[in-house]
Amino acid sequence: MTAVSQKMKNLLAPMAQACNNIIAVTVSIANADDFANQDTIADNIYMNLVIISENYAKTDDDIKQLFAEINWSEIKYYIDKVIPDYKNADDRDLFYVSKSLTPRLKNKIDELLSKTE
Repeated sequence: MTAVSQKMKNLLAPMAQACNNIIAVTVSIANADDFANQDTIADNIYMNLVIISENYAKTDDDIKQLFAEINWSEIKYYIDKVIPDYKNADDRDLFYVSKSLTPRLKNKIDELLSKTE
């Protein structure tokens, strides 16, 4: 495995696990209203978004280019919107992040990780 591949794997694997955590904890969420009084779910989403954001920030530009086909700016927008005050985040934002953005990001990360094996 090349140094780039190993570095990519070291950054992407925690991001993939964070996506898995968000997907798992929100499996029972069917719509944005289901987030009402679900502080532990918001806590989980927050912590995992921090992991995704911090690992992406450490990623070199050559690896970030591999994310070109997904809309990272949209993901970053929602991360920046949810993280600062996640306890009071709009339930619609939490729903969109957990049910739309996270699965798409997870699929792309899985694709990239499969290329490092």
